[in-house]
Amino acid sequence: MGQMMKVYNLLLFLLIYMFFTALNIFASDDKFVYNSHNKRDPFIAPGSALGQKEDEGDREPGPIDKSGAIKLEGIVYDPRDGSRIIIDGRVMKVGDKTDFFEVKRIDRDRVILDVLGEKKIVKLKQAEGAKPDRGNE
Repeated sequence: MGQMMKVYNLLLFLLIYMFFTALNIFASDDKFVYNSHNKRDPFIAPGSALGQKEDEGDREPGPIDKSGAIKLEGIVYDPRDGSRIIIDGRVMKVGDKTDFFEVKRIDRDRVILDVLGEKKIVKLKQAEGAKPDRGNE
């Protein structure tokens, strides 16, 4: 009789546990929302209607932050076919200009810009624990 009471209590406990677990799952209104951190969503093609926010229509990207530093996001180094940089989501090459600067030179880990007539070297920041890519050296 004691063994049967233990099984009954265990089944009752499991039934109550499953009820509250299901209640918690179905009662939750939390929905996952992708936070792009003001970067382009990698799953939407650049320039597509889906890839633009309502207020982005005529907005020029702001390559300089409040401290006056250039926001260099990436370098694609290719000395044969022309290297590219990414500044505030804009892909640029040597010779490209904005209202603020002109791209003068692109190296593996830095870019040389002419910022309003003044030469400025902007180095690419490495992510923590990342090893620099040395390509085919």
